[in-house]
Amino acid sequence: MIYQPNENNYLKDLIDRQLSSVEFVQDYLQLHFDGITLTSYNMPIVIINGIPYTIYTPGYRDVFCSLISQIVKEVYETKKIITIQFGETNYINISIREEDCNPEAATLINEYNNIVVWN
Repeated sequence: MIYQPNENNYLKDLIDRQLSSVEFVQDYLQLHFDGITLTSYNMPIVIINGIPYTIYTPGYRDVFCSLISQIVKEVYETKKIITIQFGETNYINISIREEDCNPEAATLINEYNNIVVWN
């Protein structure tokens, strides 16, 4: 079943789960959280100790992978961004702005195969 964002807040299911892997695919990436997969078609910004890293920042992939095994503390969603918080100072920000969707910004598939699409 496909849901629209905010219809059922499946992002909350990420809380208290660890980021178990990051998979870089040709022009998108997948974040695996112990049974939940979040696919981002826009390259996220990673913030580590207040320092933002983009796909154009040297070491971006290494910084992203440094989040593996960290536990999700909180998730936030606005009309423009999905934010996943790890600890006090580490974040992943995924743009879901309409102008960044091509045609989708992100998808989430939970362990029950429910799908949420941000477009």
